[in-house]
Amino acid sequence: VQGDLVTLTLGVVSTWQDVIGSNNMAQLTAGKRPTVTANAFGSHQGVTTDGLSQFIANTTLVFTQPYTIYLVAKITAPASGAAIFLDGGTTSLAEGYCSPTYTGLYAGAGPLTGGTQPSGSAEAYAFVVNGASSSINRNNTIIASGNAGASNVTGLTFGSIAGGTIDFTAITAGCIYIVSGADVLATQQSFLRRCAAYYSVSGVS
Repeated sequence: VQGDLVTLTLGVVSTWQDVIGSNNMAQLTAGKRPTVTANAFGSHQGVTTDGLSQFIANTTLVFTQPYTIYLVAKITAPASGAAIFLDGGTTSLAEGYCSPTYTGLYAGAGPLTGGTQPSGSAEAYAFVVNGASSSINRNNTIIASGNAGASNVTGLTFGSIAGGTIDFTAITAGCIYIVSGADVLATQQSFLRRCAAYYSVSGVS
């Protein structure tokens, strides 16, 4: 999904469109819908949640390890931890966090934790979810590697965890790309460079 490809209903995001298939993310409740932030990443808009009640989700996508998630995002509230991907139901089986406290990945073990993300700073990530060989790449630097767990999950939620029930997050995302397989470092680096150029992310080597 990309921040430029959304459906707005009464000015808020009702659908975040899958750029390849039909696995859109949606929010049926008007009061819980994210907003759009213009020019959040250079000339490109982002999808923003408020850290209070807003989130958007797909509850049917199945993620079987190994897989890689690419993300361009910025934290918009200093105290927030950001749940990027997880179980789409009520029990969180996998979580990706980027916050001023730590950047982490949990898939049943760990969590794997790395460095912090400054508030308001656009960053480019690659989360490799691959059991004992999992890793977190931020701006083309591996900040954590090891065992994140072996859990497979159903669903993708942005802005909260556990099916939109806890840990609401104030965050703006330019894109979330998910690919099957554990991308090697060279592939990650190439993709993150393209993301950085498109979304005006500085500091990506």
